[in-house]
Amino acid sequence: KYSFKYGYAEARIAAPSCNGDNDPSNGHEQLGCWPAFWILPETNTWPPEIDIFEYFDSLADPTAYFNYHYEQSGAKQIGVKPYRDWGVDSTGWHTFGLKWTSDKLQTYIDGQPGPSYTNTTLITKVQNYILFNFALQKGGTPPTGQQFLVDYVRVWQGG
Repeated sequence: KYSFKYGYAEARIAAPSCNGDNDPSNGHEQLGCWPAFWILPETNTWPPEIDIFEYFDSLADPTAYFNYHYEQSGAKQIGVKPYRDWGVDSTGWHTFGLKWTSDKLQTYIDGQPGPSYTNTTLITKVQNYILFNFALQKGGTPPTGQQFLVDYVRVWQGG
């Protein structure tokens, strides 16, 4: 039960490498894995939602994605932005971070800047709490033994 407004949050994570695709027309197995590290408002409202990272189909596309959902004339989002340019795949351990200020959402991967968002009028200004989840997409069944491992999570308050 911890929430914060502005600051830096990071976690060292090993995400599973499994298929999250739920479209049988493309020949993929339907394994349904959808690991994520994200934050939501303590007010239990949506949006906003900051997806520090999520994997959709790490078996076929070992790329983590950043996304920001915000409120402006109904629910909106920036659309997923890949960490691909930083050469990060889902195998092994990685440290994902988010520096959240009043004018920028800046992600980090293994200490290097990743995707960001800078529309100051739409950046959330409310307390948020951290979530880690290993969700299953509708209709999916992950293989036995898949794990979403979190070594640590840290938060530095301030902005």
